[in-house]
Amino acid sequence: MASSRFILLAQCCTRSSSVAVKRPLVAASASHPHTIRSFSTGGAEDYIVKSAESIEPFQKSNYTENLLIDSHHWSHRVALECTLTKKATTYGRLRDQVARWGGYLRKLGLGKGDVVAIVGPNVNETSPVVLGAGAIGVVMAAINPTYTPAEIADQLSDSNAKLVVAFSPLEPVIRAALTICKVDIPIVGMGVPADTGIPMVSDIFDDDRIPFADAIDVSGSDPLSILYSSGTTGKPKGVVISHEAASINLAMLLHPSTLFPGLLDREGPQNNFLMLLPMFHVGGLFGVHAISIHKGVRLVNYAKFDPKSFLRVLEDYQISVLHLVPSLLNFLVSSPQCDAKVLQYVKSILCGSAPMSNSGLTKLKEKVGRPIMFQQAYGMTETMFVTMDPINEEKVGWCGKLMPGVQAKVVDVSDPSKNLPPNIDGELIIKTKSQMSGYLNNAEATAQAIDADGWLHTGDVGHYDQEGYFKIVDRTKDLIKVKGFQVSPSEIEEVLLQVPGIQDVSVTGVPHDRLGEAPRAYIVAKAPPSKKSIEEFLSSRLSENKQLVGGIVFVDALPRNSTGKVVKKQLQQMKPRGD
Repeated sequence: MASSRFILLAQCCTRSSSVAVKRPLVAASASHPHTIRSFSTGGAEDYIVKSAESIEPFQKSNYTENLLIDSHHWSHRVALECTLTKKATTYGRLRDQVARWGGYLRKLGLGKGDVVAIVGPNVNETSPVVLGAGAIGVVMAAINPTYTPAEIADQLSDSNAKLVVAFSPLEPVIRAALTICKVDIPIVGMGVPADTGIPMVSDIFDDDRIPFADAIDVSGSDPLSILYSSGTTGKPKGVVISHEAASINLAMLLHPSTLFPGLLDREGPQNNFLMLLPMFHVGGLFGVHAISIHKGVRLVNYAKFDPKSFLRVLEDYQISVLHLVPSLLNFLVSSPQCDAKVLQYVKSILCGSAPMSNSGLTKLKEKVGRPIMFQQAYGMTETMFVTMDPINEEKVGWCGKLMPGVQAKVVDVSDPSKNLPPNIDGELIIKTKSQMSGYLNNAEATAQAIDADGWLHTGDVGHYDQEGYFKIVDRTKDLIKVKGFQVSPSEIEEVLLQVPGIQDVSVTGVPHDRLGEAPRAYIVAKAPPSKKSIEEFLSSRLSENKQLVGGIVFVDALPRNSTGKVVKKQLQQMKPRGD
C-alpha cells in the first residue's frame, strides 16, 4: 500500500486553561488515557487496542469553516509570514483572502467537486488558496514542486485538474507538463511576480471586483484534498481526504491529552511555528498548518532549506515550535553554529520520518540548556495522525499511544485474521474516522488497503506493550524514505530498465546522514553502462529525491526467493562484480 509515514517528536508549545469558543472536544479522563481492550479468548476482538478518549465532531461539516471558526478572536494577529517574500498576512486579511479566492474560482465556473492543483513551496498564498477552495467545495490536489514535467503531468491527468496554481518560477515546468498530458487549463502564479503575464494570486486577493464567497455546506464524505503518496507498485497514488476526515484529525490534535495548552491562551504571547514541512505533505497540511491556523499561531513559511538561513530564521523569527526530519535534527546537533542562543525561543521540537535516538536527543537537550518538550507520534498519508505521546509522558524510540477515537491491532503477517498480543511483531492495522476515503481512480488498490470491516492495512511491522505504547520496527513494503518523503523503488526500477544494457535491477534504501535514506541500485548487465550515463539518464526523467545518491552497484545476479521475488534484505550483503 502506498503511504507517506511520519514518526514525529514533539507537538505544540505553551499552555492555558482557557477554552476556545465552540471548541468541540471533550475533556480527557482522569484515568490512564489509553487502554488495551481484550475480549474472550479466541473471540474476533481479542487484542484490539482502543483509545479510552473520544472526540465530538465539529458543528460544521466544512473543514475550512472548522479551521477558521475562532479566527475572529485574533484578527489583528499575524497569521502568515514568508521568509522568501518578507510579507506578512493577518488573520483578518487571511479570512478575506479565503473568501476572495473562493469568489475567483466561482468566477471561473468552478464549484463543488472540481479539482484545482497547487504546485509550489511554502509561501503565504498557499494557505488561503487551499482554504478558499475547500470553502466552496473545490478539491485541492497538492503536487510536489520538485517533480519533473512528466511526473506532474501524470498527477494533473489523474486528478483531472481544471486549474493550476504554481510558484511563478515553475511556469515553464507546468507548461511542459500540460503539453505532455495534452490539456489546456489556466495557470495562476504565486510567491514572486511573474513576467509572462499570467494572473497572480496576490492580485486576485486585491481585486475588489471579485465578490467574496461564503463557505458552503458539504457532506462530511465530500472530498477536500488529494495528496499523492508513493507506492511500491509504480506511480504515486492519489490519497483522497474528506472534509470529515480532516476535521476529525484536527479535533484529535486539539484534544487536551495531546495539545500543549498554551495554544489556547488568546491573551498570552503568540507562538511562532516554522512551516518547513511542505503543504503537499500530510504532516504539513493537516499537522503544522492545521494546528497553527486554528489556534492563532504565527506560521512562518520557509520555502527551502539552507543551513545558514535556517539558523538565522530560528532566531530572527523567534521560532517556538520546530517540525523537522531526522537529517535536520542531526544538523542541529552537529552544527557548531547552532547553540543555545539560536535555540533560545524553541519550546518544542518535532522530528518527522523516524524517531530520534537517545544519544541525539541527549545532545540536543544539552545544546538547548533548559527543559524542552518532546513527544513522539506516528501516522501516514492514508490515516493522518494515529499515535502520539500524551502530555508529560515520554518514551523515546516508541511512537506514543493511540490518538482519541483510534482503534488498532497487530496481526500475523502470514495470517491477517490472527490478532497478536502485546510485544509480538506483526502488521499494524488501523481504524479511524480520519483515514482516507480511498485511492483516486484505483478501486483495486483501495480494496487491498481497506478491508470489508473498514480496517486499513498500514504495511508497517511493529508491536505494542502492556501500557498501550506502539513501536514500528520495520515495514512490509520497501518504500525508501528520502528527506521524510516516500520514494517508490519500483518507479526507479522501471526507468532504469529502459537503459540499454541493463538486464535486471533492484532498488533499495540505504542509510544516509543527510537524507535519512537514499536510493541505491543493484544492477545486472553483461556489458555495464557507465555509472555517469545511468545517472544522467535518470536525472532527466525523475525528480531529485529519486536519484541514486546511495550509489550504483553492479552484481552478477539478484537474490530471489522460490517465487522469483527479489530478497531485498540480502542486497546490501552482496559483493560487487569483480570486473
